[in-house]
Amino acid sequence: MLAASEYAAMAVGIGGVLWSVNQLAQARTTAGRIAEVLAEPPWPTATSASPKAPEGWSSSR
Repeated sequence: MLAASEYAAMAVGIGGVLWSVNQLAQARTTAGRIAEVLAEPPWPTATSASPKAPEGWSSSR
């Protein structure tokens, strides 16, 4: 049904407008999801040096 109404809208020349509105709605949704991720607190970082490699291991691996 939705597809049929979109094809009818394109036939009368407002398909471009509907496409633009759809793209705007998707962009707003995506921006909201990105904002949720960016609102999370940062992960803690290591405060000490990394542990040394076991004997016999090369650090150039």
